[in-house]
Parts: sequence; C-alpha cells; structure tokens
Amino acid sequence: MKEKVQNLWYKFRGYWNTPPKGYEVSYKEMSNLVVGNMGNSLHGIFTTWAGMATSVPLMVSYFKVSTGILFILGLLGTVLAFIKRPILSMVIDNSKSLNGKFRRLLVIPTVISALLLTVIPFIPQTWVSTDVLSFVIPAIPVMGIAEASQVTLTLGVLVAWLLNDAAGFVYEFVSQGLNGLKNTITSVSQERSIIASVLSFFGPWPSNIFGVVIPFIAAWFFSGGTGNVLVYRIIFPICAVLNIGFILFAYKGTKERMVAGRKYEAKVKFLEGAKALSTNKYFWLIWVFGVFNGIDAGANFFLWVCYYAVGGALGDTLIGVCNMTLGLGCGVGIFLGPILSKKFGKVKVLNVVNILYSAAIGIQLLAYRVPILILLCTFIHLTFSSFNFYTDIMTSEALDYEQYRSGKRLDGFWNNYGGILSTIIGVFTGMLSPIFMSMAGIGFGDPIDVAFANKEKMYSAFFFTTLLAFLGSLGRIIPTLFYNLSEKKHADIVRALRLRAACENYNTGDLTDGDILNVKEIVDYYNDEKNANKITGYLRTEYEKHTEYEAILASHTEAQKRKEEREEREKRETFLRDCELEEKRYQFMLQKAKEKKKDGEFDEEAFRADFIEKSRFLKVKEAEEKEAAASKENRE
Repeated sequence: MKEKVQNLWYKFRGYWNTPPKGYEVSYKEMSNLVVGNMGNSLHGIFTTWAGMATSVPLMVSYFKVSTGILFILGLLGTVLAFIKRPILSMVIDNSKSLNGKFRRLLVIPTVISALLLTVIPFIPQTWVSTDVLSFVIPAIPVMGIAEASQVTLTLGVLVAWLLNDAAGFVYEFVSQGLNGLKNTITSVSQERSIIASVLSFFGPWPSNIFGVVIPFIAAWFFSGGTGNVLVYRIIFPICAVLNIGFILFAYKGTKERMVAGRKYEAKVKFLEGAKALSTNKYFWLIWVFGVFNGIDAGANFFLWVCYYAVGGALGDTLIGVCNMTLGLGCGVGIFLGPILSKKFGKVKVLNVVNILYSAAIGIQLLAYRVPILILLCTFIHLTFSSFNFYTDIMTSEALDYEQYRSGKRLDGFWNNYGGILSTIIGVFTGMLSPIFMSMAGIGFGDPIDVAFANKEKMYSAFFFTTLLAFLGSLGRIIPTLFYNLSEKKHADIVRALRLRAACENYNTGDLTDGDILNVKEIVDYYNDEKNANKITGYLRTEYEKHTEYEAILASHTEAQKRKEEREEREKRETFLRDCELEEKRYQFMLQKAKEKKKDGEFDEEAFRADFIEKSRFLKVKEAEEKEAAASKENRE
C-alpha cells in the first residue's frame, strides 16, 4: 500500500510541470485553475446569503422583501440587461491584451464586486424602514393572481438591489473569464472532461465549508440565527479577501490555448456574433436546456424547509447539515461523470440522468408535506443534477464547432447573446414563481416570513413550487435528445482547426514547432487506412482545402528533435530540483538523528546510505555519478 501511495505521489510530481502524454495541461496549471474557481465559489457565498430572493433569510428577516417587489426589480433588471450584455460581449470578444483574452478579466472586477457585496449587510436599519415607493398590483385572475397586492419599496431594499445588480454586472466579466479559461485551457475533449470534473469537485469547497459554518455560528452565537445581519458583517469581509486572493492563482498560473493562427485577431461586432450564433443549432439546444434548468432549480428549497418548517436553532443547525450532506450528493456526478462519458458518451449519460432527475422531483411533489422526505428528495435530484457539468463541456465543443464553421471564437457572445435571450424569456419565466406562489394563497406583496407563519400556506407553497420545478425538469429532457455533436466529431473539428492554424501560420511566416508536429500527427492519422471509416466530414473538408503539407513537413525532423531536446532539458531540470529538495530533507533528518544520538556513536555514512536507498531521486543521481566516475576512469 505504501508503495502504491508513493508511486501515485511520484506520478503527481512527475506531471506537476509537464502534462501527461496526449494532454496539454500540467497538474500545476490545473491546480491554479482549481484555486481560481474556489475564488468563484467564495463569490457564490455572497449571492447565496445576500442575493435578492425570498429564500434568503437575510432578505426576508432584515430587508423584509416580498415576491412582488422582487418581480418588479427583476423587470427593471431585464431592461438594464439589454444595455449591459452588448457591453460584455464587445469587451470580452474584442481583446488585444497581452494578458490573454480571458485572464485579463479576472482581478479588477473581482475586487470591485467583492467590495460592493460586502457593503450589503452594513446597510443601516433606518434605510430599511424608509419607504421610497408604494403601489398596488391589481388582481389578474387569468394569471392566477386572485387578489390585489400592496407592494412597498424601501430605501434599504433599493440600495441592496443596486449593489447586487452592479456587483453582478462587474463579476460577469470574472465568471465569463473563468469559463473562457475552461474552454481554451485545452483542446482535448477527454482532458476537458477530467478538468471539469476536478473543478466541480474541488471548486465548491469554500462555499460548502462556509455553507456549514455560517448556519452553525448563526444558530449558537447569534439571536435570530441566519436572519441576524451581524453574522454577515463578520463573514463577508473574510470572504472578500479570500475571493480576491484565490482568483489571483488563475490569473497568474494558467494559459489560454485557443486553436488559431498567430495572426488571428479577436475582433467581432455584436450583430455579427449574434447572427453567427443564431444559426448554430448547438447554441439553441444548450440555451433551451439552460432555460428549463433555471425553472427546475426551484425544486431545491431546503432553506425554506429548515428555516420555516423546522425553525429555531435546530433549523439553523439543519441548514449547516444540509449544506454538508447535499454537497456529497453533488460529488457523485463529479466522480462518475468522466468515467461514464468515456464509456458511453456524455450526451447518452445526460439523457438518462435527465429522466431520473425529473422522477426525483416528481417523488418530492408527492411528499410535499413531509420535511424530511423533501430533504431526501432534494439530495437525490441534486445528485442527478451534478452531471450538469457536461453542458460546460458541450459548450466548449460547440464553440470549437462555431470557430470551425465561421472562423470566429465567440466565447463572450455565447454567454451574452444567450444572456439577452434569457433576459427576454426571463420576463415570462420570472412571472412563473410569483404566479405559482399566488396559487398557494401568497400575494405579490406578502412578506414570506409572515405568509409562512400559516402552515397550510407554507405547505401549499412547497407543493406549487415543486410542481413548477417538475414541469421545468420535463422540459429539459427534450434539447439533449437532439444534440449530436459526438466526441468523435469534436476530435476531428479540433484536428481541422489545428490544420487551418498551421497553414495560416506557414503562409504568414509564423510557423512553430507545435504547428509542424500537429500537421505530422494529423497527416499520418488521415492517411492511415485503419482510420478511413472514422474520419468525419469536418476533417475531410478542411484537409482537402490545403496544399502546404509537404512544405510544412520538410522541417519535421528538426522540429521533433528540438521538441525532444526541450523535453529532456525540462525533465533534467525537474529531476535536479527534486534532488535538491531531497538533499534538504536529508540535512533536516540528519540533524534530528544527531540530536537523538548526542551521547552515543552515530554512523553518518550508514545513515546516508539508508536514506539514499529510500530516495528515488538521490538513488538515481548517485548511480549516475558512479557511472560517470567509472567512465572517466576507463578513459584515463
């Protein structure tokens, strides 16, 4: 067992600076991306505990928000989104920065958004009690709104919403920057799956930890539990510092590997990018999946169950327990996802998972009056939803497809054009929750904590909220049934892009060793008779466009030699660094051993021989030195 662990450790160290064969990302770079995504998870703590929603205790107990005022503010946000989304697209997809297209977006927006969100719990109580606007939403029976509702907007709620909205806009640069890094850090589909799985597992750790810590601290040290604003005045500044610190790892320690010619310039007009995506069927399928996924996400209302159905210190404690255990359910897809996608293909797996996910929500619909069963069903459907990270990989592959067919890399447009469409449809989907809540007898202007004091209304809200989610879960089954961009097709798309980039670089005088080696690998693959039936139209069409192969491959031998020399040099440098670390460890252990043998004899030579025997690096180095000495002696 010890030897297996040791071999695993050496394997980890071996790939720390150099990627495994066939892959493009070293473990060190992957670790930096993971830590950066942990920073993104820390940002999620702000939105989880201070977001504008009726499921957030701070918003309900301190700011006294209602479904009606949130709906009105949501409509205002919809209008603003039409201004913000094109700005995001133009900034992200028209970059000439030396810091990369996506990495440049990470640091400054993180600092600004963290500061804005940290201010929210410090909004004074007097502002929360100051009315800014009050109006009546009339009864609309056709929409399920049986009675008129009085809606009041306070200064505190308005400022909290403005801070949330401004921070959300600024942080969208960070979010899309991290997504862009995930999309371009490697062009290898299986490696993307592994990285997505690792990110899904380790990325949420900070959020999960704080998700357990906050409710426990609130329950046992603060009156009012998670509804006490003092909790967030302590926690949020800590999260802000960590958020900024973690994002720096992704900024400093990652590399973008977009497959394009060296002269490629990221310059796309908004309407041009929107037109290209409008004819991309994979964009529409993934977007529709996201719309329905947003609707069915309402099935996870464990905060309501803990805070209102259970209540008190026990309820706050249960929130912490749920954050911990529900996180375990989310780990299932993370572990099994890469294995199942490699064996069956991610789309086939996702089709099955979608059905099981819908079934779990259907069971929750039947158990809406039993809190423990609701929590159990939540665990089950969150387990199935943990496979949703497949859609991130599908998005990366669809972006490669778009680059293949249009020559444009539209990462920013994908998010922001989709965001504009989601904003439009959000006007209607945003009405669904208040309408279904009104079916439970809860008006637009009713504070949730007051409404849920009536247990019948509370359980009725549980039922109609789950019903809406169940309908959404049925809708999300449809788009993946039509998604046919397989791993095989995507692999040929990447080969085609590499051919195109190499030929463009050759014609502009920017050919690199990597280009030459890529062309050699692809030409050999294309001309191998064994692959005749495997080659798709994507590669065949691109291959037949170019005639530069012979000229490019004339330098293959020299390029291969330079690559091998470079790899050998890097391998030797890594080996010598490891030897240096082992020597330092030896000196430390030698000193400790001498201190224990102060009054007795100490055989330093035997101690070193034993240490070297157990050290893989020093043992090899000593053997090399003996071999070199013997060779020198023979020459003399």
